[in-house]
Amino acid sequence: MSPPVTRSAGAARSQDLEFSENGILAGSWQRFRDWYFSLKSVEQWRHGWLYRCLGVPLFKRYVPTSGDWIARRRGQRSIPPGGHSVLRELHKYERRTRMIEWRHLGGFVAMGVGIELTDTMLGSTAVAWLWLANIILNFYPIMLQRYNRLRIGRVFQRGRVRR
Repeated sequence: MSPPVTRSAGAARSQDLEFSENGILAGSWQRFRDWYFSLKSVEQWRHGWLYRCLGVPLFKRYVPTSGDWIARRRGQRSIPPGGHSVLRELHKYERRTRMIEWRHLGGFVAMGVGIELTDTMLGSTAVAWLWLANIILNFYPIMLQRYNRLRIGRVFQRGRVRR
């Protein structure tokens, strides 16, 4: 009989590390993303009452790059009307809202860190203006994407699309 094969301590650690990187950490990251992008009950309360109170629909109307007013003037539509592919287009649009939100979240954090790192060099008025700009350029777009996903989710919950 041959002796049982044993692994060295270094080999065991490297295998455990691979498991951590591929299993636990990857799973944790996925769970965090799923948690972050899931709609919270406070967001869903009264079909987005919080977002309406914060003025997100008004912001949506006048976003310079893709707001309702600009899109109407350009003749653009986010989702083509009617047809059998509407649900597929809604799924694509929902994924796009996640991507846009993620970018704005990164911008919000990066700009916030930059503001805080330079706040001693700037006056309090400049810092306040920079935070206001950060809220307008990043935080409101984040809320807008979450509001859009809330509206898309309501369509999926109803299980039908108006044609």
